[in-house]
Amino acid sequence: MQRYGCRSGALLFAALIAVGSSVAASRAPAAEATATPTPQGVTGTVPNTASKADRESRREQLFQQMLDDPDNLDVAFEYAALSADDGDLEAAVATLERMLIFAPGLPRIQLELGVLYYRLAAYPTARAYFDAALSAPDVPDEVREKVEVYLRAMEQAEQPNRFAGGVLTGIRYQTNANAGVDARNVLLNGLPFLLDGDSTKKEDFNAFLAGSFHYSLDLHNQGDRLLFDVLTYNAWYFDRTDLDTNLAEVVAGPSFNMARFNLDNTYLDLYGLANGVLIDEDVHFATLGGGARITTRPFDRTAFTGQAEYRYRDFENSRERPTNDDRTGDEIRGIAGVTHVLSANVVIQAALRVTREDADAAYFDNWEYGGHGGATIFLPDLARDPVNPVAVNLNAGYLTRDYDDPDPIINARESQEDDEYWVNASVIIPILDWLSLVPQAEYRKVDSNYPTREYENFSVALALFGRL
Repeated sequence: MQRYGCRSGALLFAALIAVGSSVAASRAPAAEATATPTPQGVTGTVPNTASKADRESRREQLFQQMLDDPDNLDVAFEYAALSADDGDLEAAVATLERMLIFAPGLPRIQLELGVLYYRLAAYPTARAYFDAALSAPDVPDEVREKVEVYLRAMEQAEQPNRFAGGVLTGIRYQTNANAGVDARNVLLNGLPFLLDGDSTKKEDFNAFLAGSFHYSLDLHNQGDRLLFDVLTYNAWYFDRTDLDTNLAEVVAGPSFNMARFNLDNTYLDLYGLANGVLIDEDVHFATLGGGARITTRPFDRTAFTGQAEYRYRDFENSRERPTNDDRTGDEIRGIAGVTHVLSANVVIQAALRVTREDADAAYFDNWEYGGHGGATIFLPDLARDPVNPVAVNLNAGYLTRDYDDPDPIINARESQEDDEYWVNASVIIPILDWLSLVPQAEYRKVDSNYPTREYENFSVALALFGRL
């Protein structure tokens, strides 16, 4: 009754790719532009200890002061800063542009306007203000450096065909690497049973390598694109080499700009996918499938995602897993998610999901419900590059699985029911423009009415993330 690391490995893979994606998103100037940390000033961090009502009251006071004293730049600058931090970028833009009437050619204001238009993805206007800031005499070095950062980011964003990728590699320690139970003595169908030693929990280290690669091809048709994604995950264990895992997945398909139907900032992706998983050099399963995903950003600070996906998974028997093909069958997933830019340096996200698995053996058929939520907190004050800041990721989640039929070996009278919980945290610490150090920790626990399925695991990892 030996356990294998595919599920825990796949979960780690997802977590690692999420870390890499958050780093990439922090510098991506396209759809994620509203989440990009920005320099101190109007578009930087504004103290946010006051309540929303107090901040709104302060904005109203400042607005009235601007009407009474329109050439008071300090008042206007504070109003613009509060507006930007509260997500009212248009009000901040209008205020700064009015300030230029009283202080024409001031590089600091031109920089702030360029950053705001950058966050609005209005790159030609942003570039005009950045160029104006650089053309002024005696431009401060700090302004010049920040302008050059954003000019490079816009140049990348405006390329018709785009490639982005990242590789995460490091060492991970787990208190329960094989997701094993605490004790060998369990009850199966009411009778005492002694599990083999490989079924109890074992601590171990592993080295891992995860990759995420994305290519976007402009179809020259009203903003439509062809998307290609390749995901890889490899883990090599120090002691439990039977848990060595290798995974690769390819996803490809068109992305349609729904503005043709008067749905601005909305894209519909249709895609096919294929993957394969090896455990200890044996084929564990292979997958073919496809899905549809719609992403919309109805508000400047909020994006929603809905996704439906079908997968056919073909499990293969091996010497260690002689009945593995009992799991062969269909999997259908539904996911709904939201991402919200809470402030200039805080992005929160949450998702709900439901999965249905139908396998050849009915006791593997199950429904899975759950969700997760978290936040990314950017700390630009700790980084030399505002487009590549220090970031803290926090995440927690819950899943429940209800199986259709009892497993006759474990409990012939009662179907399996699982509850899974996890929390994890990571920090992305830039070392170079393309390289970051990523420490990570996670706690995961599964409660089950089947004694052979319960486990808990604490893991820590230290990795390097490199952007391509």
